[in-house]
Amino acid sequence: VAFHVVLPAARYRGGPPKRQFFDDLLTRMRALPAFSRVTAVSALPMSPLGVQFDLSFSIDGLEATSPSERPRAAYRGVMPGYFEAMAIPVRDGRTFTEFDGRDDGQRVAIVNETLARRYFGSTSPVNRLVKMPMAGDLTIIGVVADVKHGGLQSQAVPEVFVPYERLALSQMQVIVVTSVSVADASSAAKSALASVDPSLPFGKISRMEDLVSASIAQPRFNMLLIIGLAL
Repeated sequence: VAFHVVLPAARYRGGPPKRQFFDDLLTRMRALPAFSRVTAVSALPMSPLGVQFDLSFSIDGLEATSPSERPRAAYRGVMPGYFEAMAIPVRDGRTFTEFDGRDDGQRVAIVNETLARRYFGSTSPVNRLVKMPMAGDLTIIGVVADVKHGGLQSQAVPEVFVPYERLALSQMQVIVVTSVSVADASSAAKSALASVDPSLPFGKISRMEDLVSASIAQPRFNMLLIIGLAL
């Protein structure tokens, strides 16, 4: 289950207040017995909400002859535990820890399989250096399985995942893994949000099951129509 959080620019200017807010929110939510995992991502797969954009970047040792030939990838800001909560397998290397991305920690990134194949071929990208807009020089520490962000009918695209500490955005999708009902999960999340900032509205609740189902709604309808006509 995920809910959308939008921080107003008037009260959350710059990176430090945003980082502090999400650190506080996730810490409080992880202490609640209703949730077995709590994390956040800037753009949830198959959801129209969140911050989604793709940018060009450079790979150390790979020179582009023109700006148009520079590698491009979808850019995602994530909190620790995202890949574990979403059950996204790690193909090479490791995932983020709470120390990655901080000023006194490693400046790192994780890429998906499509990016690794497209720009590194059969060579492992782990420990290679990339330069990302807004995040600076980052060392690749892992490769994760592809996710069809646009829906089950879409193709996977190159993706770069950066710790939220290096990419502090105003919008995030907070994800919880829970065995309680959506209503109970929503109530617990609302209380945690109110304890951090009572003035913030509670965002839209999304179940991953519903997002996956919605992504194939049109193909399902088309198939039912064809079956009906055939009958």
